[in-house]
Amino acid sequence: MRYYLYLPLAIIFKLFAKVLSPVLPLFAVVEWGPGATENSREYAPRLPTWLWWFMMDDHSLWGGEEWRTKIHPGTYKSWLGMSLWLFRNSAVNFGRYPLALPPDDPRIWQKRRRYNFKRFAIETNFGWHLDHVSRFSGTCGYVFSVKFKRIKISPL
Repeated sequence: MRYYLYLPLAIIFKLFAKVLSPVLPLFAVVEWGPGATENSREYAPRLPTWLWWFMMDDHSLWGGEEWRTKIHPGTYKSWLGMSLWLFRNSAVNFGRYPLALPPDDPRIWQKRRRYNFKRFAIETNFGWHLDHVSRFSGTCGYVFSVKFKRIKISPL
């Protein structure tokens, strides 16, 4: 029941975060914190504490390793790269902290599904991240996700 009560709040906050994503990098402060890889630390831009729900606690505004090397290798340090990172990962900490629950809570659940069609697939993930407990808070973050993926068809 709690999941469905949180859903409108999470959707509204995520949409609000997407709208603010071009403005949020203007408030960035450079400080030490988690780096692009799991055990690295770096001096990089992060949002101040009062805007912390809009970012990810495990990456700076420069993004993760794949973002820096494959997706936006030339622009990840720019305003555009940081804005796109925040747009892609909108309000992650909001789901990881105020809406999160401890992994031993009997009320939490997670449903993951993949629906395959001819040329694309739809992947859904609803509930709390039981398969990814936050290394910082030790909680399972709230998740509602629908992803559309292209299926590559190999020639015969």
